[in-house]
Amino acid sequence: CNLEAVFLLTMVVGLTIYEAGYVPPRNTKHVILKSLVCVFIATIVWYVIGFAFAFGSQGNAFIGNGNFTNIDFEHTQCTFATSCIVCQLASTLFHGSLTERTQPAAYAVLSLSMSAMIHPI
Repeated sequence: CNLEAVFLLTMVVGLTIYEAGYVPPRNTKHVILKSLVCVFIATIVWYVIGFAFAFGSQGNAFIGNGNFTNIDFEHTQCTFATSCIVCQLASTLFHGSLTERTQPAAYAVLSLSMSAMIHPI
């Protein structure tokens, strides 16, 4: 489980480096900062909302609605870590398609909505 999470986190870092290589040198810092913001937003939103939507104990077959910020880490630590990093990876892939095309504030809103609603469902 930990090896899987490390492998996925390495993919996030690799995609960031890949994106930074495709932009002019003056925009490299901007790409790396947006990627860090992406990881931060995805982690917080996945903890608060996304994990409950994806793996909530209550709800129906389409979406869960229980355990918001009340995760039993003893039993779901591996699932949470892996799915959180997959959410970060999806958000980073999304970031790559918008490199140099959006404002940082607009991208933060898009990343937040993707991590909260699109990826969990």
